[in-house]
Amino acid sequence: MKRLALTVCAADPWRQRGVIHLVSGGKANKTDPELVVVPPLRLAEADVAVVVAERVDTKTNEMLAKIAQFGKARTVLVLNDLEGLDVPSAVRYRVFTVLPAAGLTGEELRQAVRTAAAGPLPPEEETVRLVEQLDRVSRGLLQPGGENAPQLTPRERALLRLLAEGCDTAEIAAKLCYSERTVKNIVHGLLERLNLRNRTHAVAYAMRAGVL
Repeated sequence: MKRLALTVCAADPWRQRGVIHLVSGGKANKTDPELVVVPPLRLAEADVAVVVAERVDTKTNEMLAKIAQFGKARTVLVLNDLEGLDVPSAVRYRVFTVLPAAGLTGEELRQAVRTAAAGPLPPEEETVRLVEQLDRVSRGLLQPGGENAPQLTPRERALLRLLAEGCDTAEIAAKLCYSERTVKNIVHGLLERLNLRNRTHAVAYAMRAGVL
């Protein structure tokens, strides 16, 4: 059985110890048989890095950048608050998934580590998967209320927010790590499905429906 090398990084040593304790199932110096925990100084050996933080602040970004630069590991990010999380940066730093710290179980964390170690998806699929996963974590805060409100996918909501900010196709593609062709396809599909005239109409419709 191939063992996966895991490292845990945190600005606070107590958070680091807590996550190691969680991964080990509460048993000192004993982890899942598939996992072996290595110290951050051996980052180059790690298949997966678990980064634990209150939120994505300067120190968290520094840890993510270091992992992306000096190791091969994909990252599982454990946060108390989604504030400051930027999806394009997360994809660039090889963040595979984001887990809420509250209520996190050892099995959930171990499963996330095993899945992260399975290998990367194409960049656009990585972005879509991460946006959708973050949407679930935040419990659909942008979901409109009411039975007659439009049912939008997470990437449609992300695109509409950027349209509302005045971004053009190239800027949206850069921010979401999509190709310009993909952005145009999403917009076209949205306009066709909701019978909207143009991008301005789409933004106005979304605002009236309560999704922006």
